[in-house]
Amino acid sequence: MKANKITLEQALLHELFDYSGGQLVWKQRPSKLSRAPLGEVAGGLHHSGYRNIKIYNVLYPAHRLVWIYHNGSIDDKLQIDHIDRRKDNNNISNLRLVTAKENSANRVYKFNREAA
Repeated sequence: MKANKITLEQALLHELFDYSGGQLVWKQRPSKLSRAPLGEVAGGLHHSGYRNIKIYNVLYPAHRLVWIYHNGSIDDKLQIDHIDRRKDNNNISNLRLVTAKENSANRVYKFNREAA
């Protein structure tokens, strides 16, 4: 699946969030109308298993925001892979940039290991 380009800057993410325990935690609300609970883990879990975070009325995958928070922008051709295959583990040490082909190969590898 091709991810949408995220145009949020690393500096803005540093203004809005702290990073703690593999999660982005609100330290400032993105707007006056936001009810984001300061000091709490940002976003919520989607039924797909991924955490999403709403900023300026747009939902973003948390793993992509964590990557940008630590490393800056993401090339449009690359995806974020959860090394341990747990969609809710957004610890920066568990995330890596991969091509779509590499990410696809990981899914096949995981499926083959589970079938064995």
